[in-house]
Amino acid sequence: MKDGKIYIVVTDDPSGGQGTPPESKPKKKKDSKEILAHWARDKVISETKQLINTAVNFQINNIGNFTGNYLVQANIQETISAARSIAGIGTAAAAGFVATAGNPLGAVIGASIAILNTGISYGQQIYLQSVQQAKADRELAILRERSGLNQWIDWSRGTEN
Repeated sequence: MKDGKIYIVVTDDPSGGQGTPPESKPKKKKDSKEILAHWARDKVISETKQLINTAVNFQINNIGNFTGNYLVQANIQETISAARSIAGIGTAAAAGFVATAGNPLGAVIGASIAILNTGISYGQQIYLQSVQQAKADRELAILRERSGLNQWIDWSRGTEN
């Protein structure tokens, strides 16, 4: 068929119409004991990781209760939160790199999305904290007014005439 034309042949032959079967490794069938052993090993590892994670988080969240130093506890929790955010950005960059078959632009896009998500999350936290602080300030002002402790505002001694 050297007539300069392109012929397309559709076949269900795994050799692609060449007549020789492709070389393939025989598939090893797993028995039920091997599958159960694999599942049990993964389950034990997963449960162990969860137990260790729970114990570490308990200790970190109670540093202030155990030592009385709540500032150290807050600093450690912020450091862990920042490390998780950085790890999330790195994971997103790696996922973008892999998803685009090794294109660095995919890594940039993945990291950008993760950074945007982290920024939005922190912005929401700051907003909610400011709303809670404003609510606490308003409640404190109402209590001061009712109890007569606003002597710096109305120069009273807390007694009503």
